[in-house]
Amino acid sequence: MSVWPSLDLPLMSDLRDIASPPSSTCLPQPARWGLYLAIIAFAACQGWAQIHTATVKYSPDRWQEARPPYTPFFSANDRSRWCTVWSLAERGTWQIDEIITRPGWDTIDKVYVNGHFYSSKPPFVALMATPVYLAVRRVTGQTLDSHLHESAHAVLLLFNLLPWVVALLVLANLLERSAQSDFARLFALLLAATGTFLTPFLITLNNHTPAAICLIFSLAPLCRLLTGPAKPTQFAIAGFFAAACTCCELPAAPWGLVALAVACRSGWKPTLTWFGPAALIPLGVFLASNWQATGSLVPTYASFGAAGNNPYHYMVGGVPSYWLNPSAIDRGESSPWVYLFHCTFGHHGIFSLTPVFLVTLFSWGTRSSYRDSVSKFVLAAGLGLTVWVLAFYLSRTHSYNYGGVTSGLRWAFWLIPLWVLGIVPALDRWCDSRRLTLLAAILLGVSVFSINIPRDNPWQPPWLVPLWAKWFPATTESSSTVETSPSWALTAPQLSAPEIPLVAKYAALGTSGGVREFTLTFQRANANSPLSCRVEPLAALLPGVELPPAATLEFEFPDTITNPPSETKSPPARLNPPGSNKAEGVADKLVQKFFAGLPANVTYRLDPRPRFIKTRLRDDAFECRLLSASVLHQAAPHLPQARYRRQVWWCGELPWGAVQIEDTVADPVDNSVIARTRWRLSAWPTQDGSPPTP
Repeated sequence: MSVWPSLDLPLMSDLRDIASPPSSTCLPQPARWGLYLAIIAFAACQGWAQIHTATVKYSPDRWQEARPPYTPFFSANDRSRWCTVWSLAERGTWQIDEIITRPGWDTIDKVYVNGHFYSSKPPFVALMATPVYLAVRRVTGQTLDSHLHESAHAVLLLFNLLPWVVALLVLANLLERSAQSDFARLFALLLAATGTFLTPFLITLNNHTPAAICLIFSLAPLCRLLTGPAKPTQFAIAGFFAAACTCCELPAAPWGLVALAVACRSGWKPTLTWFGPAALIPLGVFLASNWQATGSLVPTYASFGAAGNNPYHYMVGGVPSYWLNPSAIDRGESSPWVYLFHCTFGHHGIFSLTPVFLVTLFSWGTRSSYRDSVSKFVLAAGLGLTVWVLAFYLSRTHSYNYGGVTSGLRWAFWLIPLWVLGIVPALDRWCDSRRLTLLAAILLGVSVFSINIPRDNPWQPPWLVPLWAKWFPATTESSSTVETSPSWALTAPQLSAPEIPLVAKYAALGTSGGVREFTLTFQRANANSPLSCRVEPLAALLPGVELPPAATLEFEFPDTITNPPSETKSPPARLNPPGSNKAEGVADKLVQKFFAGLPANVTYRLDPRPRFIKTRLRDDAFECRLLSASVLHQAAPHLPQARYRRQVWWCGELPWGAVQIEDTVADPVDNSVIARTRWRLSAWPTQDGSPPTP
């Protein structure tokens, strides 16, 4: 009779008859279950706290190019799935065209099919999360529109954390029946609860967490099938969750085949009448959702990296798909051997980030570990599927990218339960050795360190990546050449007729909600006269300089910009009204500051990547080059220093190319933004005010 009748779940009681060798135990079973429940309660409360506070947090390590969105979404990956959840629940469609226009919702993980955007992720997980969101909306009245954080957190609690807690209970029962020592049982459960990358991913909507949970739920009845006669419900549970694991993680298809083989070995008739029909339920939902979403049984994800008509490759509104020119991390490694090394022992390595699984590796390679049918199955399945997954992704030569920006090798996370159970045979033999138990504890400590660094955001590079770059810096020719400019004005304006002024008008949203404006006017008196420029009001473009609000500046604009004009090279500038400042030569100094764009002369760096800016001037976006520079400046003696930064989006197809100018003032210690003004072209910079002829 069980001492914990409240835990007498089908998935747990399936293992009661598993025969195990005499165990090295010191604690009675009630005491062990008390410790199991304490570990699981700790993991549940920690996960609850993490989900409750889940939001994009500000990082002072780098300059924020845009104000960090206040959102519980952390990456393009989870935003892609949340967009589908919102569209299904609020609009009844798989199309995400509407929701991606909201700030903080857009994603690069999207495809363009038949004139509409869809999530590039297989729709199964989003479809399963949608009823959970609908239940939250119905019970609480909170929606992703009205209460973004509260409703998203509630969905994550029900969709991620609650099943994970149940899975830990099932895993505890597996360990109770299969391990021989208290040390192995408690260590393995503590590892599962606190020392794997499944824990930080509880705060984000992803496919890896449910895949690992489904693997545990299918593994428990499979172990029962291996040891003797089983109930029909155990066949059904094994079939349903093995198929669901495959639907969540497509490379997990071999696990479904392994489960089918175990079921057939136990009995053909119950396999056909219970296992098969139960497995067809998630498989049918998977195929039907793909067909309904895209008109194909095959997920669009399968076309990633393919040539020809690829839904990942598109140009919409003048903006090309990110996947036409992905960043370095998504281009990935070029060598399969380097990729394999980093997937196992390198900066994204299974055994370098979570070295506790070196003990599992030891179990895999030790013959005495394969001591009974359950341990043989768990070890063989863990080793075989790990080799399969590594081989599968090595065959994807177009995507050696480690899963993108992620804290670990995420597409192998679904195997973690098998790795955890695989550690047991070695720990059973080590339990009487002080040195080996200490070694295991140290390895667990390093693993816990690795998974706690990304607890606030699992969608970040592993902590080994910057160390690896420091220890083994990449030597490339492109890294030594950086294109620069002495001014934010990359080129001089192009006038089609000298008598007609070229006017560029800009507008920005003021801090009080009103609209601020400034104008640049370029003109020549005749074809041979120098180009003049008038800035009104001047204060708009000179951050950190005190000027009257209505002051304007007129000066000669150079035909080619190699260095900012100096007082000796240009005629005197005029500051209007003249009484704005009585100091001699102040207008000429203001010209210098105009070209610098900042309180001191600087050098602007040109980002080699194209940037695309959507404006109200036309439907298509402008393709731009991004210039940026910053400087420390103390605006007044009684004020602390601040960092002033200017970014300019420069478009070469316009006669005056500054489409957007963004001035930011930030704290130099933590880069927190003090003030930001974003000026954007409000009218075509042409001499007749109409769009230029293409």
